[in-house]
Amino acid sequence: MALVPESEAFVLMRVYAETTKTLQLPDVRKRLTGLGGEPGALTAEQFGAMNRADFERFGKLIRDAGIKME
Repeated sequence: MALVPESEAFVLMRVYAETTKTLQLPDVRKRLTGLGGEPGALTAEQFGAMNRADFERFGKLIRDAGIKME
């Protein structure tokens, strides 16, 4: 069964909502913080923007440093 765009968006929003609730639980926040994480939830758009920015930033750093894959 194929998902229509509306149902895909619904599923994404539901996963986001449940993830956000879970990240607010004190034991989850404590565990993530203890592992060096920063508990927080990003929307799909925010996550995509962050990944694009990181890709550009680290790509430039790698190119400028002349780092090559072996």
